Amino acid sequence: SYQIDDILDYTEVKRNKLVDEIENYMITSLINDVVTDFRRYSGRDDLEFVVDLDPAVPSMMKGDVRKLKRILRHLIDNAIKFTKNGGIYVRVFATVKSYGVNLCMEVTDTGIGMKRRDISMVSAGMYQANKKRNRSSGGIGLGLPVVYGMVHKMGGFVKIEPQPGAGTVVRVTVPQAVVDNTPCLKANLSEIGDIVFHVRSDKYKVPAIREFYRNMATDLATGIRKLLYSADSIPELKQLLEKLNVTHVFMGEEEYEEDRRYFDELSRNINVVVSARSGFRADADSNVIVMPKPLYGYPVVKILNGEKLSESNDYSGDKGKPLFDGIKALIVDDEPMNLVVATGMFRDYRMITDTAQSGMDSIYKYEKEDYDVIFMDHMMPEMDGVEAMKRIKDIARRNGKTINIVALTANAVSGAREMFLKEGFDGFIAKPIDIDEFERVMKRIIPADRIVYDGRRS
Repeated sequence: SYQIDDILDYTEVKRNKLVDEIENYMITSLINDVVTDFRRYSGRDDLEFVVDLDPAVPSMMKGDVRKLKRILRHLIDNAIKFTKNGGIYVRVFATVKSYGVNLCMEVTDTGIGMKRRDISMVSAGMYQANKKRNRSSGGIGLGLPVVYGMVHKMGGFVKIEPQPGAGTVVRVTVPQAVVDNTPCLKANLSEIGDIVFHVRSDKYKVPAIREFYRNMATDLATGIRKLLYSADSIPELKQLLEKLNVTHVFMGEEEYEEDRRYFDELSRNINVVVSARSGFRADADSNVIVMPKPLYGYPVVKILNGEKLSESNDYSGDKGKPLFDGIKALIVDDEPMNLVVATGMFRDYRMITDTAQSGMDSIYKYEKEDYDVIFMDHMMPEMDGVEAMKRIKDIARRNGKTINIVALTANAVSGAREMFLKEGFDGFIAKPIDIDEFERVMKRIIPADRIVYDGRRS
């Protein structure tokens, strides 16, 4: 479907028919959607994908979020096509201006690079820089001309810095109005001790990847105003543990595999977080927190703020995995890939799922159908999740019914849960949806007699 979207976008650019769709959006939600897409569609487990979101970027801005998502996807897709080894580094930051901010989205790859002639052709709207290369990668090569068209429509500019044989840096800058100047990532420092990143520097064959990770960690540390310590080896890590008050250790899958027993033991006293590929599982008796790749600021801050992903040791923990057999759920999100991911997850719990792509669509669906629970995205165009929730609750009341509505959001601002519950939601789940958090909310809002347990954890 993205190739069809590419053709439509390209046609609109060429005919100068692009229309602005201005709305409020959260930068964490935009990045989460793009990361979710990368996980589902890239098919490139051999490439490192590093996302560096500056915590100081305003949490809510006003602009054309659909175009921003398309631009980032095109840039990442283009970087993947031209990169055989190494990886891709996505950096998002903002500079303050009188009208709000200039939002900068920068994508760096370690691929074959672009020639000056290629850049001139692309900026002039020509079709593609390297037809043979694009065809062999499965793309149709419309990405960069579409990016130029969309960025210019939004009053921004594109800069390409080629490094032939060593990759390409593409920087997009667009002016945005600021709705909420609160930093998009904020850590509750009173609850956090020292933080260590345990990454073996020798594991990356392409040296630039080390720099990508180092830059990401440095920008995150500066943004949340917390010093991060680096440990290249287990002996170095042990020295830091003796000297400091360490509460969190972040590492990669390879580092964990080097001594599983040691890290499982360590996880009993401090937070041990492993950034790993999909399908990776920590040992059953460990408290290790598994964080799906890519490692980036939003899930890191979520864990630092105490929203750990392994707190399901409640009253039913020994019964096994809960199954919500026959529970009818409506999932509301304007991003199609989020609907696909949530639908697949909920079906694993034997739930019956339906989807809606807007607030108005969710109201229409609810008027026609009974649901046990509605999962409502917070930020949607035209009608946001809060308004849609309140309208559905009003319809339910008029009909003498009640309905559970759970907020879904990539809001990393402290106090978000309390804010949504105060608005009238029955529960809150942060994106990307974590299984333990989902189970906790469902066990609270679904009657106990409608939950069965399969006797084992999946």
